[in-house]
Amino acid sequence: MERLELYITVNSPGEIAGWLVPVLREVLIRARGRHKRITIVTLPCQYASGKESFFASRIEGVDRVVSLWRAFGEKPGSQSARVVLLHLGGEPFLSLLLARRLGAEFFIYSSRPRFTFWPRAVEHYFVPDEQAVARFADAFVPAERMTVTGHLVFDSVCLRQNHDEACSYLGLEPGRPLVAFLAGSRPFEYREGLPFLVRVAQEVLEAFPDHGAVFPIAPTVDELLLRQGLEAEGIAFRGSERVLEVDVGGGRWARLERHFGMEVVQCCRLAVAFPGTNNLQIACVHVPLLVVIPLNKAEEIPLDGLLGNIPLWVPGWRSLKRRLIRTWSERRPYLSLPNVFARQPICPELRGVLSPGDVAKKTIEMLRNPAQLDRISRDFWTLTHKRGAAVRVARRLVDGANRV
Repeated sequence: MERLELYITVNSPGEIAGWLVPVLREVLIRARGRHKRITIVTLPCQYASGKESFFASRIEGVDRVVSLWRAFGEKPGSQSARVVLLHLGGEPFLSLLLARRLGAEFFIYSSRPRFTFWPRAVEHYFVPDEQAVARFADAFVPAERMTVTGHLVFDSVCLRQNHDEACSYLGLEPGRPLVAFLAGSRPFEYREGLPFLVRVAQEVLEAFPDHGAVFPIAPTVDELLLRQGLEAEGIAFRGSERVLEVDVGGGRWARLERHFGMEVVQCCRLAVAFPGTNNLQIACVHVPLLVVIPLNKAEEIPLDGLLGNIPLWVPGWRSLKRRLIRTWSERRPYLSLPNVFARQPICPELRGVLSPGDVAKKTIEMLRNPAQLDRISRDFWTLTHKRGAAVRVARRLVDGANRV
């Protein structure tokens, strides 16, 4: 059996956790006993945390993690190996150039057609849903060159314990209602956003003294930046990177959970989060969600494409970028991925120039409305219960087109 050389390009923490992890899990199952090497290639990204390579290197099955520039320096694949490149994130043109350099079969997971001006540039497209299929059909991509897989992020949440088992394992107080606050994985989100959410939690717990709070954080979070953000806002904290707690008032401390984020969320009555991949992961465990989009420092939010590379010190750019972000927000009916996928407001979105009091008020309102929480939970189940995208992707990557 021929050797498999699999390259996967990624960039941001959300794509690593939400897309790469489930694909690799299924690739390892299908390629068990086969000679293979799995290489993760990190692409330049304005959303990066700086710890993507470290995080990716710790994922089971990854043989090495290299930068794009190092990957370009490698020799093309030998005739004795099947070389495959899967694009999961970042600028697809860079992945295309790398695939050509390596002599690799080129696959893309995308909701929009790419390189339609170059019909044979992409070996095969993995398409998440029927909305995307319509876009590919409009671009005259033949049906045989795409597979409708479903959404990979739905496969990224594999909880090995039910609610009660998870609470017991994590040492959470039995029967105590919890609210999760998720600041996101991008540096500007957790440096500025975590102290903001701690202030929200303090107000919520004043209204619900019988509740507790927990703060799941991404494994890629930089500990120094996180601590600097808390210190700058006067938030007391204690402990080490392994077990760090923040002061939520009334003599109570709340844990920052780095390694069991969705297991913790599963134990919560409500989650309050910034937009991102974790919104869909929360939906996958059917926990009601309030999405918070503060535009207080809109200029700190990264932009896609060339605009994302313009530094804020360029004269006039800071105020112009602030206006661009706010205009973009006004024109988008939904920003949270569950709402975008469903094309309707499954979960509430609170956006604009916000104070912690604004968010606390909405959180308290939701906690006092069990019927709304139940409705969100049911809608999340309807949206996310169909799984299996990672299996469909791995099958074609490992077995090849003739055996799918």
